[in-house]
Amino acid sequence: MNNIVLEKLEQKRFSIGGHDFSLLFVLRLLMVGFFPLFLAFTTELNHIQNLGQVFTFMGRNPQIILLDYLIVAVIFLLTSLLFKRTCISMGLTGLIFFIVSWVEYFKFDVSGTHFTITDLQMTSNATDIAKFANIHLTWYLVLNFLLLAAYVAAAYFFKLENKVRLKYRMLSFCATFAVVCIFFVTPTMAMDVFELFRVEEPDTANVFMADKHFQETNLITYFTQSAAEYLSTRVARPQNYNEETVDSMLIQGSQKTGGSVKPNVIMIMSESFADFRQLEKLDVDPTIYQNFDKAKKEGFGGTCVVPTFGGYTVRTEFELLTGMPVKSLHTPPAPQKMLKDKDSNASVASYYRQYGYKSYYIHPFSSSFYGRKSIYSTFGFDKMYFEDDLTVERTRFGSNQYIDDQTLFHQITSLLSQNDEPSLIFTTTMQNHQPYTGNGVGDAELGQYLRGIRETDRALGEFLEGLKQLNEPTLVFFVGDHFPMFTHTNTTYDDAGIDYSNSTEIYKQSYFIWSNYGADLSGLPTEEVSTFYLPYLLIDVAGIPQTELASTMLAHRKEVPVYSPTSVQNVKSDEFLDMLTYDRVFGQDFCSDAG
Repeated sequence: MNNIVLEKLEQKRFSIGGHDFSLLFVLRLLMVGFFPLFLAFTTELNHIQNLGQVFTFMGRNPQIILLDYLIVAVIFLLTSLLFKRTCISMGLTGLIFFIVSWVEYFKFDVSGTHFTITDLQMTSNATDIAKFANIHLTWYLVLNFLLLAAYVAAAYFFKLENKVRLKYRMLSFCATFAVVCIFFVTPTMAMDVFELFRVEEPDTANVFMADKHFQETNLITYFTQSAAEYLSTRVARPQNYNEETVDSMLIQGSQKTGGSVKPNVIMIMSESFADFRQLEKLDVDPTIYQNFDKAKKEGFGGTCVVPTFGGYTVRTEFELLTGMPVKSLHTPPAPQKMLKDKDSNASVASYYRQYGYKSYYIHPFSSSFYGRKSIYSTFGFDKMYFEDDLTVERTRFGSNQYIDDQTLFHQITSLLSQNDEPSLIFTTTMQNHQPYTGNGVGDAELGQYLRGIRETDRALGEFLEGLKQLNEPTLVFFVGDHFPMFTHTNTTYDDAGIDYSNSTEIYKQSYFIWSNYGADLSGLPTEEVSTFYLPYLLIDVAGIPQTELASTMLAHRKEVPVYSPTSVQNVKSDEFLDMLTYDRVFGQDFCSDAG
């Protein structure tokens, strides 16, 4: 039947500008030309979920819609060159953009943060991500998928085909693909294109600034720009990088001998633990933090500046494990993955091991998330414990059913009781990870979150009281990795008066250092410091021998106490820190060998 229809459309002819065309040709041409606009529109509608808002955005930002059209058209061109039948290329292109929009919708719905290409670095196991998601269908998602299917079916009905010979299609594909690659890996080219369409350079390290930029560009342009930024940004080899240069930066002969006591050192990075009393406009019950406050009073309480907010825990974890700033690496979402090609990496674990410590890593979640098991196995830990490796009874908290902090404290206590040598135990908790599901009324998310914090505080108090009875000197460091991010409909930070203009305040985290043996904490800094300095401060307090690198970093902290991409805007690059970080991550690690 469709052949009869096509024949009739072919027979209907008319002239345009002196050229004779069939109605079938014009319809096919319109279908191909309109497809990128159709796909751009439905892709944005998938995540915005409001038809009026999409039309409003199009009216206010026609240049962005044009850029969206061109981006979709380029991908459509590439798939059209691969397949002769246009319905296949339409279906594949549509599926690519719809998957991106679906992920954006579900991610933003749960976490309030936007999807970028860097999120693909989180894990190779899709089930890890699914544990955080609240996957559900909406009418817009279903309708748009049906419209896409209808468009593809129409392309099949009208027999849209690329009649160019395969050889020439492949040549054209290679040429087009090469241009796309050049665009993504050449910063100046990408910047010129985005500038042409009046798209500003984003500050993706700051979540609030990134969200503001997303509202100005929407998904297709935002995702493309973030991909171009990520793929074109490389950590350059510093000028004059060599062993002599690195040695000259260190305080020569500064190796400091250790003290007579070799305490256990416990480093606890608590998932999303934050002191909301810092946000004075919120009425937060102070008793939620009573044991945290008690630990600071009995020991030392300070403030550090973490390099992330609401996610990307491994940024903070990287600084605590390596003692190097992520800013020197351009703040990647998963900085530890830059170390994956090395057989061994210097870390706090390898540092303590050289002085007779047993070192352990504990994280009660999937070992594949952020590639922790494969990468941290090069850090020098004697043993790593993930969710399936714990040797104590596991209990869980809340509707999310993450393993609770009480379980982790029991695991730490168990390891201390089993080991005759002094121990370094690094723990990354999971209990208070998003999402924070409540009853859907008012501050339900904040209330659920604070219930988790109260439970952490209770377990922390019991843990510290237990350590007081332990007949081993033990030093405890406790800090939250970042403030939590709530869903996009939550108004907690709005109520606290936090937006992109003053969001640097929520990159400041309270921490404490506590001991059961009266360690000298008088030399700890009262001013704010970046997270990567804290491992060296712990080494100093614990009386562990200091290498030239450790002594040099402690001295540099007094000159540059904060070096962070998120807390100090427009901060100049620190050549000293950038050189040492490059040496540690990409270079020959001369700084660790020294001293």
